[in-house]
Amino acid sequence: MNLKEIKAAINTLLIAKIDAEVIAYRVEEDIPRPSLKVFFSDIKSSPGMGGTAEKNVIVRIYYYPTNPDDCDIEILEVSEKLSDLFSSYTKVGEEVLTFLEYDSDHSNDMIQASFEVEYSTQVIEDPDYPMMDNIDMDMKEGE
Repeated sequence: MNLKEIKAAINTLLIAKIDAEVIAYRVEEDIPRPSLKVFFSDIKSSPGMGGTAEKNVIVRIYYYPTNPDDCDIEILEVSEKLSDLFSSYTKVGEEVLTFLEYDSDHSNDMIQASFEVEYSTQVIEDPDYPMMDNIDMDMKEGE
C-alpha cells in the first residue's frame, strides 16, 4: 500500500458518500461549491513484523459548502457523514486502512476534518546493504 493508493481510496469513499466535487488543484478564491480538498501531512514510519513497515499519515479534509452564507444544516450533515466514514477502517483490496482519532472543526463557513491513517507496507530488502543483525555481529567480531 502506498500514499497514492490511500488517497485514491479516500477520494473514492468521499465521492460515494458526499455529493461534492473532490478537487485536486490549489484552492483559490473561485472554488467550486460544494467541494472537498484532501491533504496529507506528518508521515511516520516504524519497523513492523515480517519484513513490513508500519506507517501513519495525517489526512486533512476541507469541505466548502454550497452557500457559505447559509450552510449550518449542510455543515452538520456533511460533518456527520465524514465522521461515519473515517471513524473506524476500510479495506482496499487485501489491505486494511485503520482510521484513528477523527476530529473536525466548523469554522469560517467550512469543515476542517482530520484523522490518522494507519497502514503497513512491505519492505523490500536490498542485497547490497547488510542486515542489522549482521552489522552487530561484525562489530563484536572486530573488537
